[in-house]
Amino acid sequence: GLNSPLFINGTQYLRWIRTVKYTVIDTSKDLGNRLDHAYIAGLWSPLATIENKHKALYVGNRWFNYKDTFKKYPVTHLFLWDGNNKEELRFLNSAYPEIMKRAKLIKIYKIKGLPVRLYEINNMKE
Repeated sequence: GLNSPLFINGTQYLRWIRTVKYTVIDTSKDLGNRLDHAYIAGLWSPLATIENKHKALYVGNRWFNYKDTFKKYPVTHLFLWDGNNKEELRFLNSAYPEIMKRAKLIKIYKIKGLPVRLYEINNMKE
């Protein structure tokens, strides 16, 4: 009766939670194998470094580490979520146009149903 929808929804939720964690862990492991001594910036960078030895820099527009980011930190990669209408990418393109012109899209991961883009950057201390 009434327990069936709750059971089905609960089961789907648990499956989704396991998948999300598995995806984040898998992504982090892949980044550990794919990159060498990386310094990864972006709102999702802490998730990108859970299962590897890379460094993460949490960057958010008017929030954290957004001023002179590339002068202050030796960032090698960006890990940018497409959520919020690609706000991270729009901010970085606006604030650091020269660095973003040189940014090379390496891979697109799927986390929480949206793409998270890994860029390699050629940081010439803009």
